[in-house]
Amino acid sequence: MADRITNPLNAYESTLSAEMSSVASSMTISDVTGLDDPFYLVIEPDSPTQREYVYVSVLTGSVATVPERYLTGSAAGSGLTHLTGSVVRMVANSQIIADLNDRIDAVTSDHGALTGLLDDDHTMYLLDKTSGGVAAEVPTHNHSAAAEAGLVSFVGVRAGRVTTEFQIASGSFAAVEWNAETFDSNAFHDNSTNPTRLTVPAGLAGKYAVHGLLLMPGAAIGSGGASRQIRIRKNGTTNMASSIIPIEAADASIVSMGIELYSLVDLAATDYVELMGLQDTGGTVDVTADDTAGAFFEMHLVGV
Repeated sequence: MADRITNPLNAYESTLSAEMSSVASSMTISDVTGLDDPFYLVIEPDSPTQREYVYVSVLTGSVATVPERYLTGSAAGSGLTHLTGSVVRMVANSQIIADLNDRIDAVTSDHGALTGLLDDDHTMYLLDKTSGGVAAEVPTHNHSAAAEAGLVSFVGVRAGRVTTEFQIASGSFAAVEWNAETFDSNAFHDNSTNPTRLTVPAGLAGKYAVHGLLLMPGAAIGSGGASRQIRIRKNGTTNMASSIIPIEAADASIVSMGIELYSLVDLAATDYVELMGLQDTGGTVDVTADDTAGAFFEMHLVGV
């Protein structure tokens, strides 16, 4: 039929208040209560010789504009005149379903992002149920064969420290700089610009699982200090979680100790998190440069 949305009304029935000739392009209806154009009607639905399906595009007062007559299911393809008092009724018909299918096809064609979901470069759209068009473009994640299998596309990042160790001075927290990425779905991290940060891109606000690990020497640099600590810090000011390992005198012979931390953090677009390390040996210590086991920082989106 056509790429359009119509407005059916349950249990609607009325009559013609004026005769409708066989070539008329409008008709006058006695009661239009509840009608919202455009819509389909059938005139004289109970007559096998006079039944006619019509499409009403505009309703002005009680006058309905009828640009399409003698639709499929009508008793004839032309020549039907309907007298004053003829019944008009709204019923389920094949035209409504055909229009709906055409509308779906048109939206799919107009917005190729709704097709080819096995590809990795499509944006998703919210559809407007009133107009049948696109209400908003939704920043979404890549689609893949995994999505077809029922898996959600991954959104997140894992940054690490490789080749060169990161040094932490004694006595104050330092944000670890990450110089490598195992994966980064949406440019959360940059190895050169603000390398300490995992930053939420536009359109990806939500709840993030944040996880970090540092491997620092346990042996004494000076006295050995009292502890090794790490923190997850949000936007340079807010501590979201902390972990501490106390150091005893008997620990001086330990070559290294891993400190791990996990937190669920609510992040808006442009928010960022950092992994902070602290040691108090009295000297500078190195964070092991091994992004698989010695030093990494990661987060992934778990919900909105």
